[in-house]
Amino acid sequence: MRNISPKSGDPLKTFKCSAHFLLDELMRRLRLLHITPMFEGIRLIGSTAAQIVAGTGRVTVNDLDITIYVDSPYRRFMDILQAEEELIAQLAFDSLGICLNLPEVYDVYFRDSIKVNTSYNNSWSLITVGDDQFTIDIKTVFATVRSYDFSVNSFEIVLDPFFYNDQASTPQVIAESTYGDIDAAQNHLNTRTLVTDQPTLIR
Repeated sequence: MRNISPKSGDPLKTFKCSAHFLLDELMRRLRLLHITPMFEGIRLIGSTAAQIVAGTGRVTVNDLDITIYVDSPYRRFMDILQAEEELIAQLAFDSLGICLNLPEVYDVYFRDSIKVNTSYNNSWSLITVGDDQFTIDIKTVFATVRSYDFSVNSFEIVLDPFFYNDQASTPQVIAESTYGDIDAAQNHLNTRTLVTDQPTLIR
């Protein structure tokens, strides 16, 4: 269980929620809107994914970077944002008994909120919730030019089995590298080497 705290740090508006429940409920709400995650489209990325792939057995988790690749011909940013706001409002009410309207949820709990829609091939949104010690980034992607700068942060761990394979006692974990060569990327990770294949795309 993790704290979902307001930006002000007010303990009276802090509640606990597991990352799994948060994502599971968000995806349920998106499906009701006919915004469907793609096959193997729920992924853990970022430093936590890289630490898991490194296989050292020592994983320090300060944040979770979750990407949900959605299959939709329409860029329904406002629908996604509303689903996220409604979810946090419901969790705050269930946990604390407080009623917040959606603009209040956005102002109180969303530590970051970004929308990028610069082209047909680069279209995504992101929110951040959590507290000062641990944050959860949820990125909803319609399309993206590239999800990494260097090979060492190109790792993505498929999380679908943790949500869609309830009967499996131990879900199979699938790790991929969007760099294109997972063995090379893992070697770069273990040797602390920074490599990129298209420097002009680094942002």
